[in-house]
Amino acid sequence: MKIYSKETLLWGGLYELLSTPFAYTASYDLGSILLVVFILGMFLLFFNKTPRFIRYILDSYPKFAYYICSFGWLPYFRIFILVAGLFIAGFFMPEDKTIELSSQIIVYILNWGLPLSLLIAFIRSLTTKLYGKSNE
Repeated sequence: MKIYSKETLLWGGLYELLSTPFAYTASYDLGSILLVVFILGMFLLFFNKTPRFIRYILDSYPKFAYYICSFGWLPYFRIFILVAGLFIAGFFMPEDKTIELSSQIIVYILNWGLPLSLLIAFIRSLTTKLYGKSNE
């Protein structure tokens, strides 16, 4: 049971890239299907079953994979917040102001996470060389 960070972040980034257009439209069914596929893929990665297309993207397109991996943490953060929120709400009875303030902070993190992650990845890509398997 060995989880590889690049593969996991690429999987999260691909999900984020594909599901974002459906989040802003009325096609919730496609977004739900993508969520189920994402969760199944998470379990595959958890049990050391890396799909070939993920390995292919990482090896053949290192710069593209680097940018996709930069915001791959967002879906995992959403899942963590959902589970933590259910846990906290189940055991504690937080006040309305606490819930409102924490939800505003989470929304700010989610709204600014993508642009900041891409900006940091752009700055780091200028200072480091990215090589794939074919360029080594």
